[in-house]
Parts: sequence; C-alpha cells; structure tokens
Amino acid sequence: MNAREVADMLENVGLFEQFCGTWVRNLQSDDVARLLGADASSVTLHTMHELNAERWRVPGDQPILLIGPIGDAHTLVVEPQSYLGAEPNRLRSLSSGGGQAMNIHWTVNLDSGVTLARDGVIVTALSLTAPHLDREGIDPAHLDHDLQVAGLTTGQNFDERVAVAFTVAGRLSGTTLDDEWFGIPQRRYLAARRRR
Repeated sequence: MNAREVADMLENVGLFEQFCGTWVRNLQSDDVARLLGADASSVTLHTMHELNAERWRVPGDQPILLIGPIGDAHTLVVEPQSYLGAEPNRLRSLSSGGGQAMNIHWTVNLDSGVTLARDGVIVTALSLTAPHLDREGIDPAHLDHDLQVAGLTTGQNFDERVAVAFTVAGRLSGTTLDDEWFGIPQRRYLAARRRR
C-alpha cells in the first residue's frame, strides 16, 4: 500500500490522528488480551465502525482493544485510545517463548515508533519521525533491510514512513492490513483503566 492508501484506510476508520497496532505471532486473541491486561468477560464482537459509534460510552482513560486474526499465524491488536502494545514490557511478554510482536504507533503529537520483539527481547525500536536516529534494542539495525525493501528513504514525509512500516508489518505477518480487516467483526476487550 502506498502512503495515500494507508492514510485513507486509517482516516476511514477514525485512526488517522493516532494509532497503536501490534502484530503478534502464534498467540490467540484471548491470550493477547490477557497479556495486555484485558478483562476476558468484557469481550464482544465489533467492527471498527461499530466500535467508533459506541466508543463515547467508554471512559477516555480505559483502553479498548480490538483483536483479531491477520494472516495464518498472527493476531492484530488495534487500540483506538491507548498504547499498551507500545510498552516494551508488554511486547516482551507478547513475544516470549519463541514468539514475535511488532508494534507501530503514533500520537497526535507524533510521538511514534516501530518496535520488534522476539522471544521476550526487544530486537529493535525506532522512531517514525526520525527512523535513522536513536535506535534501541539488541540489534538496532535488524529491520534495515526490510525497511529499505519497503521503500524507506531519507526525506520522506510522515505518511510515507507510516506506509513503509505497514508494509514491513505485512511482510512479517504474511498479510497486509486493509479495509476488510476493519470491516469484519473482531473481538473487543476492555483493559484496566489507566491511572492519571
């Protein structure tokens, strides 16, 4: 997908200004929800549009997790009002025991990142606003080849870098996130409210 297609998709589902998505390999929805602190009894089925229509009923400091399968061996978590999947300790938990978790996120203030965890360790973490600077992890350059193949170059705007990150997530999961995923009812969970 190119930058315009990704931006249009996210705008269509109300996730353009802020986004938190985590692709998790070899864990089912309930297990992912539990590791993110969600209440299993809160599960209901919703499309993203249905969730947006009802979101006003949920306090703004209560994480909402929309979780469903993507590809043959991955589960995707989309958080419309939280960033649990961006937390390093949660990524370590989601990827422990030989698993893998990749998070892409940004806030309205463009605090952003792409993080890849494998087998309970942060492999690489980089910013979408400055992807060539201030990297972290045990192998900060681990995604460089994937990012280059996906089209990352210097001088790109933020939307172009987001499209590159989504392309890498698609390659790692075997399936590109598209409008169809958001239109299919997925499992909606509520996680513990955050302290202010």
